[in-house]
Amino acid sequence: MLDGPRIVDNYYLNLLDWGKKNILAVALGGAAYLWDMGTRQTEQLLVRDHEDDHPTSVAWSKDGNTLAIGFANSSIELWDAMALHRVR
Repeated sequence: MLDGPRIVDNYYLNLLDWGKKNILAVALGGAAYLWDMGTRQTEQLLVRDHEDDHPTSVAWSKDGNTLAIGFANSSIELWDAMALHRVR
């Protein structure tokens, strides 16, 4: 069971995505996390402090290495999930 405090209650958002490498990406409030099902480890990928700048969608690439994160301000970022850094 995964506890999801601060998950935004909005039917139109895509706040969870399961990757090919068995990692769950989840957006909670102004933050995005990665949860590795094999190791049960959780990593905080990013935090945004501005209310209008929270993650509204997460989506894995087909190879499971890159995570796209969409934000309420209409911006999109690409993250290298293995190295935990933004690439674009």
